[in-house]
Amino acid sequence: MFIPSATTARGALAAGRVAPQEGRALGGPFCFSDTRVAMRFSRTRRRRLKARVAMRLHGALLLVLASLSAHAAPDAYQCPRTVGPHGASSGGALPEGPWYGSSALAVALPVDGYWTGTGPENDFRGKLFWWSHGYDAHRDPYPALVVEGHRLDAESKPASTSRTTNVLGSTRGMDGMLHLITFPAEGCWKVTGRYRGQSLDFVLEVVGSRPE
Repeated sequence: MFIPSATTARGALAAGRVAPQEGRALGGPFCFSDTRVAMRFSRTRRRRLKARVAMRLHGALLLVLASLSAHAAPDAYQCPRTVGPHGASSGGALPEGPWYGSSALAVALPVDGYWTGTGPENDFRGKLFWWSHGYDAHRDPYPALVVEGHRLDAESKPASTSRTTNVLGSTRGMDGMLHLITFPAEGCWKVTGRYRGQSLDFVLEVVGSRPE
């Protein structure tokens, strides 16, 4: 029986007498080489596709976490309100009532620490009453009381105040100080008053209506 050699097969193929069969290599690596290149390209493409999918999933997860954090923040934050009773626990240094501070500088605050003012339709505007032992409205009708308010739980414009005026004989026959304060938004607000070298801080939670 005649068994053609590889040399004879290549000669027959070159002469056109034998048609090449798919998937077989007749004395040359061209078919297998093309297959290896295609396989390497396919693996590289799959790796790139997996990397893109992983990046998109990571980005989507970050967006979900950020959204959950933003929604949870208002409920998680606890406003450290300044609550009373105030004057009753001052050991006689302050008049009876909602006064908070010392004889050098005190302010009348809501006992529960919530501030509504005249409501959100008026930017929570309301009156703050201050008292300092020895203050005389006749001698100083417009006291140099400086009041600032900054929000603690979020970015916001600062609170604004009117010029401080006086209240004659408002406390035990002694004069007091009065001004308007406006809060641009609901939230937790730290208010600082300064008068004659004295400073007083307190925290109010500004709300549209008092919690029941």
